[in-house]
Amino acid sequence: MSLNVEKRLSRSSLLEVTDLNNEGSEFNKRVVKMITLDNLLTNLDNLGNLGIKIDTEGFELEVILGSKDTLKTTKFVMAEVRHNYESFRGSYKLHQFMELMRRNNFQLSLIVTAKPLIADLVFQPISELQF
Repeated sequence: MSLNVEKRLSRSSLLEVTDLNNEGSEFNKRVVKMITLDNLLTNLDNLGNLGIKIDTEGFELEVILGSKDTLKTTKFVMAEVRHNYESFRGSYKLHQFMELMRRNNFQLSLIVTAKPLIADLVFQPISELQF
C-alpha cells in the first residue's frame, strides 16, 4: 500500500487527507507492506491479557476487519475513531465502526476524549461487562 507520510509523522495515513483535515503540509509517499493483526499474532496462547490500541488516521475499521480471530481473546480495544466527517477520503463512518465492534461482541464501555473530528473510545467484550 502507499502511505502518505507527513512532516508530522503522527498525521501520516494510508488515506488521502480532505480539505477538512488538511494542514497544508507536504507529504511523501512510501510503499509499505500491510499485514493484518490476525496474521501477525498467529500464536495468541503466549500473549496473556491482550489489549489493542488503534490510531491509524482513518484506517481503524480495516484494522478491526483484519482482527476477527485476535478479538476473540482481546480484553479491550481503544480506538481513535472518526466522527461522521470525511477528514480522510473514503474513510468509514462512526456507525460502521460501532456496528463492526458489536458484530465482534464488543460494547462501548468508555469515552476517553471527544473532539470535533475524533474520539478515543474503549470497547470491551460484552461477556465481560456487568450491567
